[in-house]
Amino acid sequence: MMNRLIVTCLDMLTDRRGITSMEYGILAAAIIGVVAGVAGSIHTELGIIFNNLVDSLTNAAGVH
Repeated sequence: MMNRLIVTCLDMLTDRRGITSMEYGILAAAIIGVVAGVAGSIHTELGIIFNNLVDSLTNAAGVH
């Protein structure tokens, strides 16, 4: 019983198939983080641009 446990543990330690999946997971998480950061920045900048546009149009139309 103990021999089988040791052999199973050693097999798990030397098996490299799971490493690739972990690398892809880490890469995907990094990409998602970058996209989220850029999207947040763009969202803020677009909000400012549209608010300025609305203010300009409101002022040009003489609406108060």
